[in-house]
Amino acid sequence: HTLPRPGGPHTHAKLPSNHRRMTCADLAVDDLIRQRAERHEAAERVTCASIMQRLDAAGHERELLLRRLHDAEGELSRLGTAQREAAALAEARGAALDRCREKMSKLARANLELEHRAQAAAKREADAARCVEEAASGHMAQATAASRRERSL
Repeated sequence: HTLPRPGGPHTHAKLPSNHRRMTCADLAVDDLIRQRAERHEAAERVTCASIMQRLDAAGHERELLLRRLHDAEGELSRLGTAQREAAALAEARGAALDRCREKMSKLARANLELEHRAQAAAKREADAARCVEEAASGHMAQATAASRRERSL
């Protein structure tokens, strides 16, 4: 049993001598080939759709990563600024500590000078008191000697 080939004898054209009619087996093979091609095309469409979805997801992930990178760069910039400010503050603190140490040293020297002056003043006061005592005792000795002379007259 044979069926006409598509586009073949139903056109009522004269068939070439090497043309043969398609058998049921030929039609079944053609049908299997066509079904296989359709499945292959469907699989390619699914694969393409899957690839497109993955590309979209990758693009979305890339955008998120770029935003995170931008945020990280901003944070890095802020940290750099904070680090420079901290360094400037540390430098200013160091300079202030140096000035404070210098003033404390000057105050210590001034305090030592005042202690020396106080000790010298105390020594002068003690010397003066000793002089007063010696003068008073010398005056008393003179008065006693004068008193003895008057008595002896």
